[in-house]
Amino acid sequence: MVGGLIDGMNRPGRNFTVFEVVIALVVLMVGLALLLSQFSSNLSASAKMLNDMKRLHELTRQMAMDARAAGRTNGGWPGDMGGSFTNWAAQLVRAGM
Repeated sequence: MVGGLIDGMNRPGRNFTVFEVVIALVVLMVGLALLLSQFSSNLSASAKMLNDMKRLHELTRQMAMDARAAGRTNGGWPGDMGGSFTNWAAQLVRAGM
């Protein structure tokens, strides 16, 4: 390959020093550490969101079961009540969930 990158690397007398190799390895390790920290941050945010969704489902189910057991018609699953998400969330807050 004439004039390419490979020809330039085959020149006699061009070796990497220990310092250059160490710097390259440090840069590589820092890059990998940053990548892994970003990945773990995204993973923890996903786990928190999933936990919040599970908790919201449990609270809604508990509210619906309590309303049914008490004979109330103003509490239940959001789709059964015909209300908006805001009203449903307000019912959860009022109920102390």
